[in-house]
Amino acid sequence: MLGLCLALRNNFYPLLIETDSQVLLKILNTTSTKYSSITSDCTDLLDELSDPVLSHIYRESNNVADILAHYGQTMATEDYQHLFLFVTPPTCTMKQLSLDLTGTESTRSIP
Repeated sequence: MLGLCLALRNNFYPLLIETDSQVLLKILNTTSTKYSSITSDCTDLLDELSDPVLSHIYRESNNVADILAHYGQTMATEDYQHLFLFVTPPTCTMKQLSLDLTGTESTRSIP
């Protein structure tokens, strides 16, 4: 939700949101009362962002986001209220960004 607020505050739209969580997409597209408080907040923000496209993307196609998530865990503090914005990509993402730029495909292993 913080990312949606950041996008709205900085006028980062039109926006395309990709996630590797099919569960998240299902929750946002249903009227489940179990998560109604947070889904209501999210759908309100999505409305304010002119209803961006939400789509599923396989984790293998989202490697930079996965690397950043793991990197963020190493930076986490007890209050989890910090937001880190990078002017340039962190060093840990450079190899994957280079692979993405050259169109290198990654394989997907299915258990």
